[in-house]
Amino acid sequence: QVNIKSYCSSKNFDFVLRSNNDTLVSNFGVTTYSPGDSLLLQNNLHINQNVTFNGAYVQCEPGVKITVDSSKTLTITNASHFLACSNMWRGIEVKKGGRLVIDSSSVIEGAQRAVNLLEGSNYRLSKCTFNKNYVGVQINGFTHAPISGTEPYNKLQFDCSKTSGAQDTLPSPYPGQMPPSGIKGFAGIQIEDTYLDLFYLGLDSINFKNLSNGVFCNDAFLRIEKCLFRNIIADTLYDSLVLVNGAGVNIQ
Repeated sequence: QVNIKSYCSSKNFDFVLRSNNDTLVSNFGVTTYSPGDSLLLQNNLHINQNVTFNGAYVQCEPGVKITVDSSKTLTITNASHFLACSNMWRGIEVKKGGRLVIDSSSVIEGAQRAVNLLEGSNYRLSKCTFNKNYVGVQINGFTHAPISGTEPYNKLQFDCSKTSGAQDTLPSPYPGQMPPSGIKGFAGIQIEDTYLDLFYLGLDSINFKNLSNGVFCNDAFLRIEKCLFRNIIADTLYDSLVLVNGAGVNIQ
């Protein structure tokens, strides 16, 4: 018997992913979640086999995290939507040797760090949106980390805007979340100890809007081209965390 308080009990889900402890995705015997499938994630989820969310709708309980294990691939495609039930969830962490693909109008929303790429992980981000996250993409310890690589990626969006039936501010922090989140996202991309190529080879730009910072760099080297920054205004809650707050490109 598993007794877990659900913040999303008002909705009927096709799949409820839960267990007494962390949940292994292999426990559910599904490798592809299809268009129209709705899922409720109530525990931390380990991607210990290749899995695809193809047009799926996924709500995440406060504080839960998805971890992509080494040699496994998580694919989020075809307008899949991952979002918080109420308070923020922790987001997707990719371990060394793991791979994450997000593309085709998919949305990651309401997370502390929507994507956290650890050193040695692999990823491809194309035509996707990161909305109302404390940080959209965090990259740590890469010697060379292209966001857009050699493919003509476009419509990569980092935003803090209203979606249907929801407010245009971040969800409230999950219990114990540090640092606490403000009204806006702290940064679209945050990089530490990393060399990052942030560019797009096609006609459209990579967009940052309605955030406290666009790209935040700490002990990092950044090459940036064809990026558009709009309405980047400091959220004063973050002033104590950094030397300078409120910039399209913030290097410290």
